[in-house]
Amino acid sequence: MTEPISLPPSISKSKQGQTEFVTSDFGHVYVPSLVLYKGNTGLQEIEVYETDTFGRIMFLDGKIQVSYLDEERYHQYLVQGPLLACENPKSIYIIGGGDGGAIEEAAKHPGIERIVMAEIDQVVIDKSKEYLPEISRGAFDDQRLDLRCVDALKDLQEERNRYDVIIVDLTEPHGPSKMLYTKEFYQLLASRLTEGGMVGVHTDNFDLFPESYGTIYNTLKSAFGANILTAHVGMPCFGMEWSYRIVSPYRINFERIEKNFRAAVQHGMQLDYFHPSTYLAQPTARERAVIERYNRVSTNASPYDKFEQAAGYITGKI
Repeated sequence: MTEPISLPPSISKSKQGQTEFVTSDFGHVYVPSLVLYKGNTGLQEIEVYETDTFGRIMFLDGKIQVSYLDEERYHQYLVQGPLLACENPKSIYIIGGGDGGAIEEAAKHPGIERIVMAEIDQVVIDKSKEYLPEISRGAFDDQRLDLRCVDALKDLQEERNRYDVIIVDLTEPHGPSKMLYTKEFYQLLASRLTEGGMVGVHTDNFDLFPESYGTIYNTLKSAFGANILTAHVGMPCFGMEWSYRIVSPYRINFERIEKNFRAAVQHGMQLDYFHPSTYLAQPTARERAVIERYNRVSTNASPYDKFEQAAGYITGKI
């Protein structure tokens, strides 16, 4: 759980401040106007608050996951990029995403015939439906949705279906989730794609978390080669820029993304936070240096854990 802190006198004493430490000496304060829910799912701590700045926000194990203010920019770059990179996607497999934002973006596409969502924590789904309905916007009731409360790794290993798009909407590589950031896992994803299929994944911040950023990039490259498109997008609720990548064992056609984006908008699809031009920005010298220096490849035998050496107050496990 995040811990109460002392607030300045200018802030109402009736409000409780919540801290999230990002590094050992840097973090954020969120001041909720209302505590909507606090509990333990059996897998993780979950907190949902109402705030004046972000609207409703959700924390898992003391880490901000999503807010009403900017969830669309997060989910549109995570999901729409790979969908628009496909010629005519019919199926999508979403790993995690219990808040429902990823399935809501997928459901915007009338050509999608099958949406599979594999979320290990049923309580996250239930509380998101109860307290964060403006994120899923009814997508949990979409007839195309195959909702599975399962371990996605085991599910993908056991089933042999292939998908046009796979989305990795997980918490950061720490604890059990670190096994879904390895070279072997990415190779598994590649084997579950149809011809021309795409993968969407969020990939951290290179200034604050250079080791995580470099490791994720180099692990993706070890599985998918140079077929990587990157978008850097400011995330107000995270208090930092966040990166999103389209990866594939197949060539990524940027012109197709542009063409499909224009067609989708012309047909009335709401994509207010997404634009293909974001992918055109070239990496800075600093970003290139991070990728070169932190060149570890995470494997099943030696998985990278972002918070392995972090203090408890950073991970939320005090």
